[in-house]
Amino acid sequence: MTDDTTTEPHPTTTAPPPRPRWVKVAGIVVGLLVLMVVVMNITGVGPGGGGHGPGRHMGGASTDAGHVFSP
Repeated sequence: MTDDTTTEPHPTTTAPPPRPRWVKVAGIVVGLLVLMVVVMNITGVGPGGGGHGPGRHMGGASTDAGHVFSP
């Protein structure tokens, strides 16, 4: 009888070690934060969009002091 199996106990190529759990969790958290910022910018909610923020309650003062309106 002939045996077709190899005599080596392990294959010659080794796989890299698995990624640690904290790296996976950190990647998911960062991805969710980036997605949340993108959605907030698209929908106009949050800082810099939609007229919300401290500038909304500043009265009628213009932030463009150098601009002159002509009639």
